[in-house]
Amino acid sequence: MKLKTLAAALALMATGSAAFATTTAIFPTGPDDSIHIGASFKSQSAATTDLYTFSITAPAIFNGSLTSTALGKLDYDFTSIVLDGPGAYDFVFAHTGPDNMEKVEIGDTLLKTGSYTLRVLGKVDGTSGGSWGGDVNLVAVPVPEPETYALLAGGLGALGFLARRRRAD
Repeated sequence: MKLKTLAAALALMATGSAAFATTTAIFPTGPDDSIHIGASFKSQSAATTDLYTFSITAPAIFNGSLTSTALGKLDYDFTSIVLDGPGAYDFVFAHTGPDNMEKVEIGDTLLKTGSYTLRVLGKVDGTSGGSWGGDVNLVAVPVPEPETYALLAGGLGALGFLARRRRAD
């Protein structure tokens, strides 16, 4: 079912030419997931909003990058990239190069269990439209095994024993 929803979302994204586009991509809830997102627009001077929703069942690290490159009469400018959910996250974007490329770097952001929406807002500045794309990733947070905690406690206990023994001498 999730695969059908994702395929429908990607098909909608490929055919979208409206000034206001809403696209939904659903991540599987397993660890170490990634997805390619983006949109293309044929309209001129139009504000756009793209929404990507996902839910996670365990804490995860969210990261990725999005880019927009101006090519001839095609241009798209990001205006805001925000992740809504348990906490709010704004991501900084910057021009990299001679005003023809915008890149958004999403650094490692620790997310709690819950539902999230990535909002990508922008404006089509090209006379023939514009597009953007990128990859976002969910990386499972490593959880130590109980044996790791037992080894840590044993090591600290041994250090305490040696320190106490040394004081006694």
